[in-house]
Amino acid sequence: MADEIRALSTETSGATENILTIIDKIEQKSTNALTAIREVEFKTKTSQKIAKETGLLFTEIKNSSQESSMQVQQTASATDNWREYSKAIFNSYQDIETISEKLNSSSQELKEISHSLMDMVDEFKI
Repeated sequence: MADEIRALSTETSGATENILTIIDKIEQKSTNALTAIREVEFKTKTSQKIAKETGLLFTEIKNSSQESSMQVQQTASATDNWREYSKAIFNSYQDIETISEKLNSSSQELKEISHSLMDMVDEFKI
């Protein structure tokens, strides 16, 4: 009987070490996910600022184009450039949204794994 208890204790100790290793990995992944989320947040704020500035520039271009026909031609060219820039910003927003969705999904998975591990740890408590 004592041998069985020792074997069970050894097995429990090994399982606990495995759980701690998994928890460490989850913590590392959570830290990485949080870092990525912060990067996405920064990029989103930067993109929003650029979009706002772009909007202001479009307004300035529109007002300036009314001053002379020469400025209308220059503004048309500048507008084409800004349109491409806006498309690039829009594509960046889409990329950020995709990354955000992936991060959210990963966070959910990590949360589920964490809860599962906590349940497993609770089962191994003596």
